[in-house]
Amino acid sequence: MCQNFMLSLGTWKLTSNMSSRTRFWYHVYAYTFFGIFIVTCIFTAVKLVVMICTGGQITQVIEHMAKITLSVILIIKCRIYGGEEITKLIGTGMRDTNRAGKSSEKIRNIILENVKFCNNVNLVVVVLTIMAGSFYDINVFVEAYQFEKQHNFTIRPKHLMAVYYPFEENFYTVFICENVLVIYITLLSCAYQTLLNSIMVNAVAQIKVIQYHFGSYDEHGKNQLTEIVLQKKLKSVIHHHQDLIKTIEDLNDSINIAVLIEYYFSSVMIASMIIQFMNGVHMAFYGVMLVQVSFQLLLFGICADEIRTQSEAIATNIYFTNWYERSIPTKKLILFSMMRSAKPLMLTIGPFGAMTAESVIAIFKGAYSYLSLLSQGK
Repeated sequence: MCQNFMLSLGTWKLTSNMSSRTRFWYHVYAYTFFGIFIVTCIFTAVKLVVMICTGGQITQVIEHMAKITLSVILIIKCRIYGGEEITKLIGTGMRDTNRAGKSSEKIRNIILENVKFCNNVNLVVVVLTIMAGSFYDINVFVEAYQFEKQHNFTIRPKHLMAVYYPFEENFYTVFICENVLVIYITLLSCAYQTLLNSIMVNAVAQIKVIQYHFGSYDEHGKNQLTEIVLQKKLKSVIHHHQDLIKTIEDLNDSINIAVLIEYYFSSVMIASMIIQFMNGVHMAFYGVMLVQVSFQLLLFGICADEIRTQSEAIATNIYFTNWYERSIPTKKLILFSMMRSAKPLMLTIGPFGAMTAESVIAIFKGAYSYLSLLSQGK
C-alpha cells in the first residue's frame, strides 16, 4: 500500500525495475509537482516579506509565518525521507520481508500479522488526510463564493497562497490550481508518514523474527543437534541480529532530526487546532486534522516503544532456552547475544533522549499547557 501511494505522488525512489522511458517520465512528473511546491513556497515567503515591510495586518502576518514554517518542515521531511539512507532502509526492509516470507510458517505468520497491521494503520492515516484536505478545499470554495456574494460579485477574495498574480482575470483557474496544490502537499506529507510507519512496523516484525530464532535455535533439546551445527545456526542468527541493530541505528540517525522537529512543533499544532475548532473556524477540517495528528503521534510513540521493549525481550527469550546444557563455546555465543540484547534498541528525539509512549504523553501535556496559555491570552 505504501509503495503504491508513494508511486502516485512521485516520491518512490526505488525505480530500478522501471524501463528507462518510464523512469524518465516518472522523474519529470515527480520533479514538476515538487518544483511547483517549492516555487509556491518562495512566492509566499516573498509575499510575507512584503507584508512585513508594508505594515500588513498582524493576523495575516502570523498566518503566513505559520504557512512558511509548515512548508519548511515538510521540505526538511522530503529531504530526510527521500534521501539515500532511507531509500537503502526501504530496500533492506523489502529484502528482509521477502526472505522471511520464504521461511517457516511461524515466521510467515509474524510477518503477515505485522503487514496487516501496517496496512490498516496506513489506510486510516490516508483516509483522514484525504478527508482533511477535501474539507479544507470545500471550506475555501464556500468562503470564496460567500465573499463574492456579500460584495455583489464586484470584489474577488484573496488567493489561498497569498501570492500576487498579474492575471486576475483568470482568478478561478489559479484558485483551483492552488487547491489542487494543497491536496498534493497534504498527500505528500501523508506519503512520508506512511513510509515511516512501514519502516517502523517492519523493524518491529524483524525483531520478533529474531526473538523466534533465538528462542527456537535449540527447540529439539540436548543431543538433537551437534555442537558444530548448533554454533553455525547461532552465528547465523547473531549475524542477522547485528544487521538489524545496524539497520535501526541507521534509521535513527536518518530521522532523529525530523523526530525532534515533529516533537517540538506538535504541541503547538495540536493546541492551535483545538483553538480553531473551539472558535468554529473550519470545524470539519480542524477536527479531522486533530484526529489525524493525534493518531499519527500515538502510532509513532507505540511503534518506537515497541522497538525498545521487543529488543529487550530478546535476552529473555535466549535465557529460557537450554543454553546451560551446551558446551562452553556455545555458551559464550549465547551469553554474548544476551549481553548485546540487554542494551535496548531505540529511536531518539535528536540528542534529547528516547522516543517512547511517555514522550507522546508529554506532547499532549504540552499541548494542554499551550491551550491554557492561548485561552488566557484570548
